[in-house]
Amino acid sequence: MKILSFGVLLSILILFTGFITHKTPVIIGNEPQFKLIAKADYHHYIISVYKNVLYKGKDLDILYKTNCLDTKTKTQREFFIKKTDNDLRSRTLAEFIMVEVLKGQNHTFPFGWETSNIELKDIRMNCISILEDKIKPVLE
Repeated sequence: MKILSFGVLLSILILFTGFITHKTPVIIGNEPQFKLIAKADYHHYIISVYKNVLYKGKDLDILYKTNCLDTKTKTQREFFIKKTDNDLRSRTLAEFIMVEVLKGQNHTFPFGWETSNIELKDIRMNCISILEDKIKPVLE
């Protein structure tokens, strides 16, 4: 019988905990690589949309990342569009969802898409709705 090292056990525990709680897991090896595909100004917000060029279509993979800079308050928020897993799919009825990670916890917003063909204007307008407090998370 082979005994696993402490480091291997710790890595397994971290990945398992992230999977169970739907937190973005620590990625070992194939980290997402994002390419800027659109940038827009809206009032005092600068919205930058990035696409994951290594997207493989696996459950919980991030497809898009959006950085939203508020030039008045100098604060930045980051939103992700990621592929759902079976549990999230059954609760959201969508193949892709928008989330924000705050203090290590996913906040899921009521935007969903059936395919990865997501229009950039939809991403921008959804971010603006969140930034202007018109939309609140539905799952935390």
